Amino acid sequence: EISACLVGSEMCIRDSTTIVPLPSSVTTEVTISSTIQKVNFDEKLEMVGTLTATYGLTATWSASIDGTPTAFEALTAKTSTFSVDELTFNPFIEYPLAVDRNILSPGSLVTFRLSADRIGQSGSSIYASFSELSVLINAPPSSGSFSVTPTSGEALTSVFQLLAPSWSDEVEDLPLLYSFSYRISSLSPALQLQSRKGVTTVST
Repeated sequence: EISACLVGSEMCIRDSTTIVPLPSSVTTEVTISSTIQKVNFDEKLEMVGTLTATYGLTATWSASIDGTPTAFEALTAKTSTFSVDELTFNPFIEYPLAVDRNILSPGSLVTFRLSADRIGQSGSSIYASFSELSVLINAPPSSGSFSVTPTSGEALTSVFQLLAPSWSDEVEDLPLLYSFSYRISSLSPALQLQSRKGVTTVST
């Protein structure tokens, strides 16, 4: 038992908290080993959780934004069961999560949670444990424009200018780099005019 006494000029206020140790049979440990803090919305997001226990576990990946649960599609299973044999053979069993590009909302801070509980329990028993990782989904540059002048011309004789001015982004994402390309048709491969550079215009 832990007690605290706040002593005033005329009175003493006492409060106490009783700590109940978990039984030694409770061995559930959950960790997320990824150090990802920020990912572009058009990139695949991957992280790996690790589970440890001396009994079978049911593990579940979930996500929330500002404390509100949010549904998301994953490329890997979001709920899996691991038998006591699996966890005994591999005491630090890995349980990965992969989320495809363009799934999570740009600009949002998503908190991923890997929770685990003993098989057959409700998810809130004394055997339950969890680990969390918050990831910022980076939004693309904004406020800019793109134009081509002239809008029509003759191949091999007309000079076309491609412009992409006034694009902005978070300070930590600067400087912005620009690449320009074109296609002969919607089915043809892209032909590059400029690789990633800090130049906002190119002529061809």
